[in-house]
Amino acid sequence: MMKKPRSATQLVISANDAGDGRTVYRTADSRWTRDIAEARIETSQAGAEALLAICTADSAVRVVDPYLVEVVIQDGHVRPVRYRELIRVEGPTVDPLTDLLSSRDAA
Repeated sequence: MMKKPRSATQLVISANDAGDGRTVYRTADSRWTRDIAEARIETSQAGAEALLAICTADSAVRVVDPYLVEVVIQDGHVRPVRYRELIRVEGPTVDPLTDLLSSRDAA
């Protein structure tokens, strides 16, 4: 279930690629990209919700579950406000290979 943004003034649309499940973002030219820096940034709630409606219609083929993500521009970079979204941008907070090797060494 999608959480409503907290009256943010900068929003992007995020979803998961229907083919491989990776995080994607809607661009200004109506593409889906894995790079949040290329995402279309909406500065009004109404504009973001209108774009979300378009993306939801597009979701039947290309993406799964599009939703609004609050962002800020920090040091020239687009950064999600919520920690969950930051993990989706930057990747896992653990290294699966390191965890696998350390658990094997402990056995």
